[in-house]
Amino acid sequence: MSEAGAGLARRVEASLAAVAALGPAIAATPPLAGEARFGPDEDAWGPREVLAHATEAVAFWHGEMERVLAADPNGPSPAFGRRPDDAARVAVITRDHGLPAGVLLDRLGREGAAVATRIARLTPRELARVGRHPAWGEMPVGALVERTLAAHLEGHAEQLRRLLGSGT
Repeated sequence: MSEAGAGLARRVEASLAAVAALGPAIAATPPLAGEARFGPDEDAWGPREVLAHATEAVAFWHGEMERVLAADPNGPSPAFGRRPDDAARVAVITRDHGLPAGVLLDRLGREGAAVATRIARLTPRELARVGRHPAWGEMPVGALVERTLAAHLEGHAEQLRRLLGSGT
């Protein structure tokens, strides 16, 4: 375990709690209708789409972190990640944004708790393991977690507060 991992885990947990607190307000908003686009322009999404994305993103990036950690440490840097226009990413958001908010919040809570626990237990050696993203290049697991889980969830919690008029 490391202080860096524990700090990242606390940030993930705080963001998950912030999103959970917005659950009733998210549930009161309808999903985008019709031909809504769920591509890379996340600022065009409504609360349900942001929640659907956060739910799929936490599970996806948890898996990508584990992919890097499971690779041979003496081999080449393993590939991980995706681009914002990834077809599978868009398909999951398109499929799930119409689910009841409670279902998505439950999924996010379960997967978020699992990834936060795992992050808190990362050793300095694990945080330093390097993977290769198609756009960002090589990065250590600590930077992967910072960018794709901690900062990403913080950004979406703030986005939800803005969308819902919740201010702080």
